[in-house]
Amino acid sequence: MKILKENCVSCHNPEKRKGKLVLTSREGALAGGEDGAVLVVGKAAESKLIEAMSSSADPHMPPKGQLSDAEIAALRMWIDSGAKWNAKALAATTQPASTRPIVLRALPASYRPVLCMALSADQKRLAVGRGDRIVLYDLSAAGRAGDRRTRDAQ
Repeated sequence: MKILKENCVSCHNPEKRKGKLVLTSREGALAGGEDGAVLVVGKAAESKLIEAMSSSADPHMPPKGQLSDAEIAALRMWIDSGAKWNAKALAATTQPASTRPIVLRALPASYRPVLCMALSADQKRLAVGRGDRIVLYDLSAAGRAGDRRTRDAQ
């Protein structure tokens, strides 16, 4: 319940209903969201809740960080053992607190979206911002494979 409370309920509550999913009650978790059921009791391997927390998932949940391996393992064990619901432990977060501190976690190493691109005026060079790097491509190279140089974006 603590993991759900700290990482899921702020978006998946009766007010926000992100993805039409409500995780403030067992019934809501079992009902699922716009993509169907997210919790298959006794079968963590078949539960979309666990699948969405994989570092390679798209969309990845929670969107602003990666749960630790221990947290994901705890959720797996909880689901495999019947997903017993403790409403009292979750009750304090049925209405998200606006003053709750935000804890940012490192994104998975495999998550490297292109955040921006810029093409030079002569259209011979392309700069691509990916994560904490800027990758420069020489588009005038034969076959357009290009000369690739990477710099830290600081």
